[in-house]
Amino acid sequence: MFRSSVLLAASVGILLTAGGSIEAQNRKSPLPQKYGDHLEIEVTGIKQASQWSMFPGMQGAPGISAGPGQTLLLVEFRVKDLNKGVEDTDASFADFELEDAAGQKHACPIKRSDVREIPFPVPEGTKAKVFRISGLSFDVGGLTPR
Repeated sequence: MFRSSVLLAASVGILLTAGGSIEAQNRKSPLPQKYGDHLEIEVTGIKQASQWSMFPGMQGAPGISAGPGQTLLLVEFRVKDLNKGVEDTDASFADFELEDAAGQKHACPIKRSDVREIPFPVPEGTKAKVFRISGLSFDVGGLTPR
């Protein structure tokens, strides 16, 4: 009886481990990447919008609106301080770029920011492929804008 319980527990452990690796392979979000000595950036999603504000709800806050025939693709990401094990909300990043499925590169009007949502004015129907931030590249082709 004891031996069969041990075998069953080992089998369940192997299945759970295999299931985790299958889940990682089927993951639509790009894997997190290390930035600098102690930060990790993870792209969490893409939203579509017609307007974006750096500080929502604050009157006169800097913002961006999509022009005629355009939409805004907002790339959302999270930053983790690996030394502290918590989210970092202060780190600032630069050099934002979005490449679409056709190879066209789209610049962000914001040059440097600590905001975790970056807007890109793009032609309507644009499908995002690669998001670049401060020298890192994330394959976002599997993310569907919501």
